[in-house]
Amino acid sequence: NCDWFYENHKSTAEVAKWLSEIGLDAYEYPFTRGVNLSDENAKKLGEEFKKYNIEVTAHAPYYINLANPDDMMIAKSFGYLLDSVLKMRLLGGKKLVFHPGSMMKLTREQAQENIKKNLKAFVDFLRFCYYLLFYLFEWFKRLKARRINMPAATKRLCNL
Repeated sequence: NCDWFYENHKSTAEVAKWLSEIGLDAYEYPFTRGVNLSDENAKKLGEEFKKYNIEVTAHAPYYINLANPDDMMIAKSFGYLLDSVLKMRLLGGKKLVFHPGSMMKLTREQAQENIKKNLKAFVDFLRFCYYLLFYLFEWFKRLKARRINMPAATKRLCNL
């Protein structure tokens, strides 16, 4: 938040009301130095943004680099992106801003190819997760419909 905000406010929890008071209707939550927001606080902030009709976006960490040729670093970047997306959704956001990568010691063409390949792999991973969860929930619904007993933890997970 800007210095102007902190002249009269102490917490990001107050930002939705403040934005509304000054006539703004959008906020970008900064995860630029890491995703350090608890689920509980993200949900509370999300409720405030919704209450004041503030559209939320988020900015993923700066250290994401999908151009990196090291698979372990790509896996970390995927984790940072996924963490950012999950928190952004708890905040009520639908758009994530991120810088896809830097060249390091690669040529521009090599960096662009790595980014393209790794971004596609990340999107494919998200699709896989979506379909896996969709089919798992469908399977759990069928178990419930057949009155097959599920473990308590599974019931809580699926909210059935």
